[in-house]
Amino acid sequence: MTIKQLENRSGVSASFISRIENDTGNPSVEIVRKLAEALGVPLSDFFYDQKGGKILYPLRLSQARLLQDQDVGELMELLVHLSSEQRKAVVQIAAGAVQLLKAPGGRVLAADSEGIS
Repeated sequence: MTIKQLENRSGVSASFISRIENDTGNPSVEIVRKLAEALGVPLSDFFYDQKGGKILYPLRLSQARLLQDQDVGELMELLVHLSSEQRKAVVQIAAGAVQLLKAPGGRVLAADSEGIS
């Protein structure tokens, strides 16, 4: 289905649909309802992980895609078993690691160039 067809079926402007797709639009639940109806899918499909049945909270598209990454899922599973204080410590360590992986100018270093695996 094209954006124009979805616009016609949902009443949501093509420009806003495009912004949602490009992760710059933040749709309300009402907009999501209109899109679900136009697509012929239950509204719950936008909020539940169909594989695991877990509730998904409204996220930016980039965040939702990241949550589908197996490595991120494994990390989250590890974090679930930590206390809030321990999770904060892990986040601080991870933030430091991310900074170390970035070269001057914001370029990410190639993993093999630094012996990182």
